[in-house]
Amino acid sequence: IPVTLQVLAADLTENFQDLASGWIISPMGQGNGWSVSNGVYSYSGLGFSQSCAGNIGWTDYSFDADVRLSNLSNWPGGIRGRVNPATGAGYAVWLYPAYGEMILYSVPQWNINQGGVSQLAVAPMTFDATTAHDLKLDFHGSAVSVYWDGSYMMGATDSSYASGYVCLDADSQPIAYSNIQVGAV
Repeated sequence: IPVTLQVLAADLTENFQDLASGWIISPMGQGNGWSVSNGVYSYSGLGFSQSCAGNIGWTDYSFDADVRLSNLSNWPGGIRGRVNPATGAGYAVWLYPAYGEMILYSVPQWNINQGGVSQLAVAPMTFDATTAHDLKLDFHGSAVSVYWDGSYMMGATDSSYASGYVCLDADSQPIAYSNIQVGAV
């Protein structure tokens, strides 16, 4: 009986020592709001923006990022996976510190407020602005799962988007990202 073993390595490991080389600002713009310092990729809160990387062919993967909030006001952003680089369509997890929740969305375009967005799941949260926290999106077929500091928070079954890039979503509050890992599952 032939047996094939395969070791799956990370498809993307990013510590931003290369000043975010290879990350692309979405058509939403605001590229001047992004900066890198000491391995942390930060957004200043200028308004809607995404910084994206990856491969359109990525299907089943885990997207893991350390996220640090600067304050507990709403609309700092979150992360997005299985993103179509032409349209921005994909799955987004957004953080709402003032409401004490995170929400998993199916988003058909770059602008999350433009319409057609479907809320897939919501989880209550207690946020802080003193520590970086591990936010992870897992994709297995039509199953989408969200983890916070290693604990399962919510999930949904949805087959709208099957593959795509990863993006760091940002909006009107400062937010910082570090220790990005994308690995096949």
